[in-house]
Amino acid sequence: MTLATRGARRAAASDGGEGTPARAEAAARRGGRPQGDGGVRVGGFGLVAVAAASCLGGLAASAMAFWALEGEGAAGVRRWLRGGRGWPAGPAGAGGLEEGGWYSRVSGGYVPSSVGLTFRDARTVHAERSEFQNIEIKDHPFMGRILTIDGDIMLTAKDEANYHEMIVHVPMAYQGIEGAENVLVIGGGDGGTVREVLKYETVRNVTLVEIDAKVIEVCRLHFPQVAHRLGDPRVSVQIADGARWVAERQAELKGFYDLVIVDSTDAGRAVSLFTEAFYRQLKALLDEEQGVLVFNLESPSWALPVVQASTGMLGGLFENVEIFQAWIPSFGSGHYAFLFASDQVDPLDYDEYLHLARGRPPPPDLRYYSEDVHRAAFALPQEVDLALRGPPAAAADDGEAAMDAGTMLVGKFQLAATGAARALLASADKVTALLLEVAREAGFEVMAQVSHQFRPWGATAVLVLGESHFSVHTWPEKRLLSVDLYTCGSVDPYNAYQILRGKVQPETEGRLRVFRV
Repeated sequence: MTLATRGARRAAASDGGEGTPARAEAAARRGGRPQGDGGVRVGGFGLVAVAAASCLGGLAASAMAFWALEGEGAAGVRRWLRGGRGWPAGPAGAGGLEEGGWYSRVSGGYVPSSVGLTFRDARTVHAERSEFQNIEIKDHPFMGRILTIDGDIMLTAKDEANYHEMIVHVPMAYQGIEGAENVLVIGGGDGGTVREVLKYETVRNVTLVEIDAKVIEVCRLHFPQVAHRLGDPRVSVQIADGARWVAERQAELKGFYDLVIVDSTDAGRAVSLFTEAFYRQLKALLDEEQGVLVFNLESPSWALPVVQASTGMLGGLFENVEIFQAWIPSFGSGHYAFLFASDQVDPLDYDEYLHLARGRPPPPDLRYYSEDVHRAAFALPQEVDLALRGPPAAAADDGEAAMDAGTMLVGKFQLAATGAARALLASADKVTALLLEVAREAGFEVMAQVSHQFRPWGATAVLVLGESHFSVHTWPEKRLLSVDLYTCGSVDPYNAYQILRGKVQPETEGRLRVFRV
């Protein structure tokens, strides 16, 4: 069952000192900017929100601020904070920032670098460089202890339960009355996911695959309330690259795990854990009768293209793919998403879920997860829902279901370094012939065709379809072939995409499916 066909079901189920943020906010109200060396421009979009006493009160007001800067980005934030209290000239060592200091996480990658999260009075208590990354532990008067890796917040004592309870207890609700017995966790070296999994007595074996032993060591020391179950005899800790570990155990562990959880850094950072090949291999490890895969995504509010790309990619591998969400204040926008994938288990089958809940309620003493939260987690904001599923079909005048406006699918293939692949990528005639062959096999009606041979290399071919259009462009020097396929109405372009994929046999690929309103 695809995301698009389930839209209707979801709808039915559902201080003020110089150089401080307070001074910047006051300047924003005046339309000016703070004075002093390296001040931040706050006109225009400017300073969007500061945790002021009128909103949060007392400790929280001095503890944490959300900000967004126009044009200045990370450099502007650092210049601003260095002009205020407590920002050191160089990197903080053990002992961290002085009293009144700031810790600032500037977004990057899939989230605009003009947005970030700032903590006042953050004190670094541990900092080291492992073989793979920078690991820091900070103490904060409101958020408690904080773990950062390469500057990204991994967890805080204040809201780590929001993340760990959702990534575990949502999928565990569907595992069957007997419960899951074998669980694989990729990443998750802090131990929080393992802690939640072991709240189920049915679990006999948990395999944790973490690339960085230092993360486990640091969290055992500084987050004992999170990592204390890593020593449980049911837990096997493997220090290894997750993607490589999975690839090497395809035959040995085929169908062994009831639940696989990927608890890694966000998409784009642990690159090998966000490829179709990796998830295809993970699927092979899942139990054929009740296997479920869950992994953390990004903010659907701030990084919607990442969420779209992931659902599109997993939609080609699993029968049931759904996004569910949680409120995690320390993760950028606070609006965070996970992905649920399974061939057998439909997470929107609430009748089945409620049956399980009556037979085996969630573990006691949870801070975030509940049955009501479970239901609400799948009720996505309208903008996100439309981006993932497209508009719901409306009734036509003649009583038949009206078709939606269509679906666009774009993809990029990197082909193998073979003579046949090079010849295809360099020839407009060969590319056109390939498109015509795919269109015929997919059942498209070809109305017209056009192609162009670029010099010294590269080709573009476009088919005008009765269903809309199908185009390809090539970069022979990079072994790349890009695809743009748009179909009107209820025709799904994914079948043609898979036919094309089978013919070119790419080494790597990326795909994004977009529903147009």
